[in-house]
Amino acid sequence: MSSYSAGSDLGNYMIKTNQWYAQYFLPSLPADTISWKVPRVQFEASSSGGTTGKVRVQLQSAGAGGLPSGMVLEEKVLLESTLTPTYAVQEYDFANATGLSPGQGLCPVFEWVNDGTACLIRGQSNEATPTDGHLLMSTDGGGSWSVESGESLLYSVYGTVTTAGTPQIEATQYLGGVTMTVQTADDETAVVRTAVRVLNAPEMTP
Repeated sequence: MSSYSAGSDLGNYMIKTNQWYAQYFLPSLPADTISWKVPRVQFEASSSGGTTGKVRVQLQSAGAGGLPSGMVLEEKVLLESTLTPTYAVQEYDFANATGLSPGQGLCPVFEWVNDGTACLIRGQSNEATPTDGHLLMSTDGGGSWSVESGESLLYSVYGTVTTAGTPQIEATQYLGGVTMTVQTADDETAVVRTAVRVLNAPEMTP
């Protein structure tokens, strides 16, 4: 759905008390897309030297200028105790980032929770050329965000789209009335025929 990778000019982005990071992206979708969803996000992280760090990994809808809106679609918890001093790919599954409109961007947000420096997130600090997003930083605990021009986290976002598909034609029959024939004797000429209209018009099963 969206990704960025690089092998040079790599940087360490520290998730600290008042220093949070996020990555805005808006995927290129088919023209007939009705909605899209994100079931999985990958990024690279390492410990900062401790084991007590804790970070919220959130998916937030993007607001004006591609900044995090504060509307959290879903969040996971990253514990520094599960990381190593060497960068490794971290993968998180999400279930609630669904029904997104084609023009709606998203922001994976990394929020500090505990420890001086909770963990390190890997990115490219120079000459990054992401085509569908940008790196964001907050120095006031998410109160405001700024675009870090020419920088990007290393990440992959997986998703699926729902398209309009081929139009289908369905024939449906409804019961509008019932015709009755009543004969009260052996004489076939003594026949009464009548009809009753069905007001609720129930659907008929083939």
